[in-house]
Amino acid sequence: MLQSSRMEYSILCLVDKARRGHGVNDVHTYKVLGKGRPRDPLAAAASQHATAAAQLRWWGTVAQYPTCTPRQNDPTRCDPHINPQTKSTPASRAEGLGYGKNCTKWKIGENTYTGWGDASVTPRAAFGWWMRSKPHYDNMMDPQFDTMYLSVVWGSADPSAGTNTPAATYVQEFGHCWK
Repeated sequence: MLQSSRMEYSILCLVDKARRGHGVNDVHTYKVLGKGRPRDPLAAAASQHATAAAQLRWWGTVAQYPTCTPRQNDPTRCDPHINPQTKSTPASRAEGLGYGKNCTKWKIGENTYTGWGDASVTPRAAFGWWMRSKPHYDNMMDPQFDTMYLSVVWGSADPSAGTNTPAATYVQEFGHCWK
């Protein structure tokens, strides 16, 4: 099994290769060396959201997690971008952790993915799913986004996974800060 940090680096490489293929500049990520949680607000937002998702496991159906916020385009499924306990959104998580405080204007985007079983937990599986989904693809290819952080945690955010292993949850945060 790949370590989470190698999986995160693999996604960065796949995203940058795809962006270059479409004439879009690479995104940047800044790894924090040493022990402890990430210090960058987007990195912390990705890490905290992925961890909460794998612990709470709300990314399934409303029937499985009745207190979740339903998706706008499919009210039978839970919105993976809104934490059912805190009601935080991608923007509120990033802002709450300090993103945008030194910006005149800022923008973020979030992609989520969870998979279980050998073929579905890989970085290529997550990236491939995002590439086939228009909103996720649009985030990855948005030329305004110049920063990306990703967090991968072991465990599925979807209760449909049951006890299947391996399972992984990915949260990808994109940002741009206008100074």
